Amino acid sequence: MAAALSACANISEIEREREIANALSPIQMGAILPKNECPQITLQIKNAMLLAVKEHNEAEAENSSKISLFFIDTDGTKEQFQTAAAVLKARRAAVVHAGYTSQCAFELKRLEGMPALVNFFSQYPPVAAQTKNSARIFLNGAQVCEEMAKEIPAAAPHEKKTLIIIAPDTVLGKSCAEYLKYETGSLNLKIYSESFSPCEKDFSLLAKNISENKIDYALVFAPEEDQRRDILTALAAANYKGKVFANCALQNSCFQAPENLDLKTVKSGFETGARPESESFRAAYQKEYGHTPGLAAALAYDAVKITALALLGSGKDPAQAREFLLKKSFAGAAGKIDFDSSGDTQIPLELSR
Repeated sequence: MAAALSACANISEIEREREIANALSPIQMGAILPKNECPQITLQIKNAMLLAVKEHNEAEAENSSKISLFFIDTDGTKEQFQTAAAVLKARRAAVVHAGYTSQCAFELKRLEGMPALVNFFSQYPPVAAQTKNSARIFLNGAQVCEEMAKEIPAAAPHEKKTLIIIAPDTVLGKSCAEYLKYETGSLNLKIYSESFSPCEKDFSLLAKNISENKIDYALVFAPEEDQRRDILTALAAANYKGKVFANCALQNSCFQAPENLDLKTVKSGFETGARPESESFRAAYQKEYGHTPGLAAALAYDAVKITALALLGSGKDPAQAREFLLKKSFAGAAGKIDFDSSGDTQIPLELSR
């Protein structure tokens, strides 16, 4: 018994030493990002996170308040996520920024129970509710859908108004298409939906059918910037006369919409507002990397700053860090970031031509 008690005491001492070492060491912050999907967005996210770490560490005098950031690239397979989880645990990550594809929402369920604050880079609507100690400092697909649906008026009982929802055949696309159906279901419209594969490039037949059938409204939810451009170009080429509402881009869009298309696009406060935090970030990013950042970069930058603030404000306790964020607002590069009671955020969005 004495030997057993002695062994327990030694284990307790080791754990105390680890806790002390953890309290004195920098914040271990890991980021799991897809290496093959949307490489331009991945690069902007990495650049913005590194810039945020640089600025944060320059402002902190104590080593224990600084950030040590590391990246884990993955192709989204279960095996790679298992490896990523093992690395995160081995490095005692206190904050994890996880992917931006909808599929990652399911794979990262395996992080549940890990002592870390998990921030999701994902547009998949219910993602923040799926993992313990999780939050989302990113663009929510449901919020984008709400903005598109706001400007569609209810049809009178005698009217025969029609609407088509165009979304990719992916987890995110299906989820957002269902959300759009829910948002517009009470407007007395005949609602159609059309899905397309992630590699689809030719939308001419779809656009021709929409135009010939004189569909009144077309809602385009295409997270890939190139596909959104191709869909809108095809609708314009088919001389579509209805109203088009499209989701916003995570990259910087240089696409100029055809003049004959009655189009409104969801844009973020980062694009439309001249806020000091946004302008300061743009200038610093441009100076550091030589090109202009997009919305994904602004959100990644904010995510590093806000999660570090939450962790330091809660004694480096990930569970308390999440509580620290709930129902608070932060002035970020992406605009005013409001957290709700589940750890999800709303960022400034508006429809504009």
